[in-house]
Amino acid sequence: MIRVLCCLGLLMLAFASPAHAIVATTDTTFQFVGDCNDCAGQGKAQLTLSNYTLGTDITTDNFVSFTYDGTNLLPSFTETDADVIANGYISGAIDGPLPATEEFYVSGTNGLFSSYFDGYWCVGSGGCVADNGVNGIYSVASASIPEPASLGLLTIGAVGLGTIRRRR
Repeated sequence: MIRVLCCLGLLMLAFASPAHAIVATTDTTFQFVGDCNDCAGQGKAQLTLSNYTLGTDITTDNFVSFTYDGTNLLPSFTETDADVIANGYISGAIDGPLPATEEFYVSGTNGLFSSYFDGYWCVGSGGCVADNGVNGIYSVASASIPEPASLGLLTIGAVGLGTIRRRR
């Protein structure tokens, strides 16, 4: 039994090479929440960036997507990098440490979103026509997911230790 477990462990290690072990992406999602002045409740959005270093300018190379959840005044919308490249712009940076107010602008095919260092933010289509507010804060929203190969190796190790203990 122990030999079988050892062989299984070695087999899993072979498949856990760097080319196969990368499961989590380098995408980071930032959650935006702000208090509405003209809409009901809060404005909420998610900004997803790839290979982004805090404090650097956000470019279309980093930009994955932006989703505004919508309110009673404006519907939700999503901007992808293709929407921004075709019909808009992106600028600003997430400086950190988070949570923090940040200056960030995205405009594309579906809408416009702006947030400022003082916490003011606004949303619209062709300008900030509705959904504006204060206390806009960004924080990191994504969490890492363990790799399946590591979990499998941990399980095999626990079973092997249990088997050794039982034999003694």
